[in-house]
Amino acid sequence: MSLAVLLEEVIGATAADTGETARRVVARSAANTALVYTDHFVTRVGLAADLNVAAEYACSVTARAGGVPAPEVVATGRLSSGRAYLVSRRIAGWRPRSRAALCAAGELLARLHRLDGRTFPAEQHCRRRRRDRYPIARTALALLDRERRKWAEPALERAADDWLECRAGPVHGDFGSRNLLARGDTVIGIVDWTDARQASPETDLGQVDLADLEAVWVGYRSAGSARIDFSLVAGHSLARYLALESFGVFPAGTSMAVVDWWRGAPAEVS
Repeated sequence: MSLAVLLEEVIGATAADTGETARRVVARSAANTALVYTDHFVTRVGLAADLNVAAEYACSVTARAGGVPAPEVVATGRLSSGRAYLVSRRIAGWRPRSRAALCAAGELLARLHRLDGRTFPAEQHCRRRRRDRYPIARTALALLDRERRKWAEPALERAADDWLECRAGPVHGDFGSRNLLARGDTVIGIVDWTDARQASPETDLGQVDLADLEAVWVGYRSAGSARIDFSLVAGHSLARYLALESFGVFPAGTSMAVVDWWRGAPAEVS
């Protein structure tokens, strides 16, 4: 099915569920997700992989009940093509631009990690994609020089084991400013719960862009969070940057700079 035909289906489903006609259509994230916007709602459908809408709905309900601003899901369904879709109430905000907003995001992340995670899946449909990130990152170690590779390899191995084995509590799975909506210094929405599951809090902190991590950590720590193993955060962070650099998402040399950043960071980022 062509993207154009799929989007027409999504537009029709949105209108049927909400009574609103689409104002804007966006395909994003390397063709992973199609989004249809109306005045008050946004509809998501998976492109590269189907959405697990039941899991996303359960996670957003738990998060919202715990004071974490996940989108309010108002409808789920399947298109005639068989693809699942999810309609949420639209949140009018922008990617956070201030340090205060990033600190507020850290507080919300700590709140999420303290919730009862039993409604979050132990595994998620993202499992293969996320699991494959670690072997891809191992191969991408060739992007590093010998000295940096010697430091990075054990950190990456620890993170790979942690991702597969730890089920400590609920995590968002792709936490970072790319999935935050803010108004001024207030975070009003955390979107895209596709990768939410039970895992270690370090996996979430490892998804934060390094430019934002210190501010996010200040907020996270202020919320009275549990002790965090930053060597483990470093491994998850490195897996993300290595894998994405190998696909050309990040420019050449990014992962070497990431290794240098983590090698120079204190035991607790501060």
